[in-house]
Amino acid sequence: MELRFATYEKKYLKSCADIVRVTWNFAEDLDSPRRPDLIDEYYVQSCVDPSEHLELIVDESDEVKGILFGSIEDAAPGRKLVSRLRGIRLKLWCLFHILTGDFGKRATALRFFEDMREINRAGETNDRHFDSEINLLILSPELRGQGYGRNLMERYFAFCKKNDLHSAFLWTTNECTYSFYEKYGFTLYKRFHYGAFTDDRTGGDNCMTYCIEID
Repeated sequence: MELRFATYEKKYLKSCADIVRVTWNFAEDLDSPRRPDLIDEYYVQSCVDPSEHLELIVDESDEVKGILFGSIEDAAPGRKLVSRLRGIRLKLWCLFHILTGDFGKRATALRFFEDMREINRAGETNDRHFDSEINLLILSPELRGQGYGRNLMERYFAFCKKNDLHSAFLWTTNECTYSFYEKYGFTLYKRFHYGAFTDDRTGGDNCMTYCIEID
């Protein structure tokens, strides 16, 4: 397999969504969706919109095999405005597909997408303490454990240094392979619970924020 780095473009959206679908089955939380593929595209786009660092690993067929999207927290005013406008556009797109039934029963779909937005807000409650956020890091199964995640991370750190960013954070859940971040030097910043994100409603912590200082 021949691999190369590439910058995200719209043509890669479906291929990025395919990797997300292998890792997270968002559709299982909806009720009879007609277009489950759109859920994964929504998630990818929600990570693209705030990000300035849009790095991919693609194969010889231009299929995406790895993703790292990262944002600058104190972005320029113009960039913040663009991000907000993109967010509004994505919400309208999502509402259209909810109303047309592409995401299944409307009430369930509305709760699902509100839960997604709420957990993202919960994960970013301490964003003012850091310069950058990793919005999405994921590899296709056949690339995992071979150093490609480390390569993506090193290129992201180079982006941070170029833009005078000295710290980064991310949030994740106990269902993800968060040990990768610990091995790379991230430290646990806080644990928190979000009941709607998993079936565990007992109140135990099921989410974590990790951070790292960038030299």
